[in-house]
Amino acid sequence: MEKLSPKNLYMLPSFKEENVNYLYQSLKYAKSMHAIVHRLNKKQRNPLILPPTYHDIPVEEISDELDNILPKASAETLSLCDGENLRTQHLQFLINNTKSSGKLLSSSAFTPTPNEVPIQVITGAAIYSTNNKHISHMGSNQQWLNQLVGFFKDMTEMNVYIDSSISFDSFLFYPTGTIKAFITYDLLEMGNNQDSWKIRKHNLLVFYYLIEELQLYTSENTEVISVLTKEYDSEYNRLYQALQRSDFLLSDFESIEAFINTTHYSKMERNEIGVFLDTANIFTGLQSLKVDFHHLFTLMFGTFMQNHIKDQYATIYYPEFEEESKAIYAHQKVEELRKYLESQGFTILETHNQKSKAKEVVHGIELDIDDQVLISKMEERKEKYNELILFTGDFHFYNIACEYRDSGKKVNLISLSEADTSQDMVREFQESHSFITDYSQCFKLY
Repeated sequence: MEKLSPKNLYMLPSFKEENVNYLYQSLKYAKSMHAIVHRLNKKQRNPLILPPTYHDIPVEEISDELDNILPKASAETLSLCDGENLRTQHLQFLINNTKSSGKLLSSSAFTPTPNEVPIQVITGAAIYSTNNKHISHMGSNQQWLNQLVGFFKDMTEMNVYIDSSISFDSFLFYPTGTIKAFITYDLLEMGNNQDSWKIRKHNLLVFYYLIEELQLYTSENTEVISVLTKEYDSEYNRLYQALQRSDFLLSDFESIEAFINTTHYSKMERNEIGVFLDTANIFTGLQSLKVDFHHLFTLMFGTFMQNHIKDQYATIYYPEFEEESKAIYAHQKVEELRKYLESQGFTILETHNQKSKAKEVVHGIELDIDDQVLISKMEERKEKYNELILFTGDFHFYNIACEYRDSGKKVNLISLSEADTSQDMVREFQESHSFITDYSQCFKLY
């Protein structure tokens, strides 16, 4: 039975579930997730992912009064077990729940084991910050911010969700204020490639919450807060102030890295861009392909300029069918498309006419009602932008596109293919026209 050594640090999970029945499960999950992430990290090589070195430690050895057990809150949670065998407690809990669900799992399915739990061990305790010594240096030494961004970026590239309960206590610091390692692996969850956009959006929000939490984390050190919030040119303050603006959003971690390392960024002239998507015209031909619009905008403008996209609008037509099965299927497909476009940052403009197709005849002219709704929105918002991205090849948008151009705004026209594009549109905007297939690296198959 291994004893704790004052020369080592012992890293616990966060224990989101403080119920004693889940403590053992959290410890095992953290160990397993650490092994998975460490294996994936062979490509990213993020230095905050240390090799998983776990030892089985007796529960009675763990006390929240010991400086070499982190996080402190997790040590306090583990001390609540009052000497109970955590593995036995967890298995008994599973048995009881299984019985209550009408199934039978014999209590002989396990035998009593030593009351030990797997804990990550880091050697050389003396060189790390165990009593928040690092906080006093987080204002003057903001290298931790780049480390934090790098960690979130690499987790996102590995398709790993980061739980919103992550905190600065989830990291091991040096006394100088820099980060040594991430430690609470129960806060990570594997996603899949198809969820990459969703994972990026989720992790960005979690990162923003963590940045805002810093002022509370350092609240007892007024000198640090002063440096963080009042020195305009500090990396943290420029990022924090930018995130407070409702019209400003850094949409990936590469953009955040570029932002905090570019001192002149905040002085750059803003270029307000409006994006309008003729959904039916573009997506009918794409079939099972989806477009990563975030990637596309980055290819068009770079990581800086794409952050000035002010609005994104897309129309969706809801068809009606007398046959119920057709109606149900059509609405399911429309809702799938809607969720995907919303995940890409689009505001959806719904259109209905109680018919199976969007076409209507007005004053003897055949019109698509979804086109008319999008054109109306373009007219309404015209004075808000100085640049336009219009996804369509439909001649219906010729006049409004010309209005934008004639008022001094740059028009970027992107259509599906030559067969689906009005030649008048191509001739008028030939210098700024492209096909969406020119951005094939932005396609994903579903």
